[in-house]
Amino acid sequence: MKAPLWDLGEHTLQTEQIELILREYVEHFFGFAMRRTNNAGEAEELSQEIAFQVVTALRKAGERVHKLDAYLWSIAHNTYKRWLWLRDRNPSSLEELSEVHGFVISDNSSLEEMMLNKEASNLVRREISRLAKNYRQVLVDYYYNGLECRQIAKRLGISSEMVRFYLMKARMKVKEGIEVFKECGEKSYNPGEFHIYYSGIDWATINIWKLFSRRLPGSIVTTAYDRPMSISEISVETGVPAVYLEDEIKILMDVNLMQEPVKGKYQTSFFILKREIYQMIIDEFGKYMPDYADKAEAMFIYALPHLRNLGVFQTEVSDSRYKWLFLQKQKIIRVKYPSAEEYPRILADGSRAFIWGQEAPELKWGGGISPIYGDGYTLYPIDIGILGYRLQRNFSRRQKCEALYDIAIGRLNDTNKELYAELIAEGYAIKDGKAIRSNIPVLSVDASTKINRILDDAAQAVSLSVPGEIFVTIVEQAIKNSFTKIVQGTPRAYASLIAMMKLEAMLLEAMYDKGYIAIPEIGDNTPMTSYIELM
Repeated sequence: MKAPLWDLGEHTLQTEQIELILREYVEHFFGFAMRRTNNAGEAEELSQEIAFQVVTALRKAGERVHKLDAYLWSIAHNTYKRWLWLRDRNPSSLEELSEVHGFVISDNSSLEEMMLNKEASNLVRREISRLAKNYRQVLVDYYYNGLECRQIAKRLGISSEMVRFYLMKARMKVKEGIEVFKECGEKSYNPGEFHIYYSGIDWATINIWKLFSRRLPGSIVTTAYDRPMSISEISVETGVPAVYLEDEIKILMDVNLMQEPVKGKYQTSFFILKREIYQMIIDEFGKYMPDYADKAEAMFIYALPHLRNLGVFQTEVSDSRYKWLFLQKQKIIRVKYPSAEEYPRILADGSRAFIWGQEAPELKWGGGISPIYGDGYTLYPIDIGILGYRLQRNFSRRQKCEALYDIAIGRLNDTNKELYAELIAEGYAIKDGKAIRSNIPVLSVDASTKINRILDDAAQAVSLSVPGEIFVTIVEQAIKNSFTKIVQGTPRAYASLIAMMKLEAMLLEAMYDKGYIAIPEIGDNTPMTSYIELM
């Protein structure tokens, strides 16, 4: 025998040493089995059983194994005797794998024993479902499809020695899973909340909202956030068979929302705001909101007459419409947004955007905005959850955005009649005799400049108790220790976006609680929160 690759010395046998020993002996075990069976298929079966028993024995042997070679060959001979007994019983494939792990049933077994055997078979199937692809494929091909090692090797494009190694490892993992009884993680029965957020300066070609519209991707990324995990580990935690996880993880890898920092182990590549951290932030912010709601109302009362003089509405509207415009443009909470250079390129399409997940329910008054930039205008379709708005979806077609711009500047085109009718039905426009007018604010360059000045004056007239940047610091301190090495972007940049988003939602809720704003009546489809800026 050639010089060993392992070194026993006087040290405990570690997993890596056991694997080296196995690689050294696996072909010798096959030769031993071949000489006794004179049948390649049976030799493969016997040598795999010997390898499995060797690893099991070495793990139980404690700190030292003296006279290793003699020890291993004694295991080989004993395994051969037991194998002969099992072979004479001519078990089926599932029975065979169950018996290897100590579950034996005879023709004279009682009903209780038969029930236990069925349970054992189910345990075997459960553990097989958690194996990574290579291990699972080799095990299934060998035991269930009846292929020999050389056939499996040809099918998978690997050596017969590697097939035997995978078989041994797979059987060991199945046995360990049964003996240790790895309970499924909490996410298997309580996946919890997960929401995805995107704040970018580029239009992404990857629809992350559609990607996370199902529960499974959210469970995967939250499970594999803190550290790299194998598919088998993710399977145990989520309770999902590995064969289904492989496809999901590949999809997440393809769009770069997961990476493989260690071979065979996967980790989420974007920031996730954990439930307990989220709640701490909300509790801290909530202390300030009643005061901020009062200040916001005072600022609006100061600004209202000046806003009315701007002529940003093309029809007569109530004060509440001006209040919603004020709240979208407000400078009550001033937070410095990240610069263009700070925006990371997380997605595979290279779009610049901050992406983060949240393990908690969305705030009732939470919302989202994806500005739409056109030739001569910017459209702001702003969604707020409690209002039931899906305004961003309404403008997924560029032609519809252009049609609303036509109405805003009074340049109607007969070819867009159907789009104009659609905008009227959805509340973005109003038919006024023969004319069609915008039902959302239209802000010229001059009007935008004046609104900023009005809001600055209103902010100075009302003293705020806490500057906005203090809220950013609160979030930054809360989240910085939960950042992983592969998350792109700085905690401060994420903190500014998260702080602004939560503060805006909580301010609206506080104003509603105090009676300063009202939810539109049922049937009123006016898009209260949207506006268009002209360039």
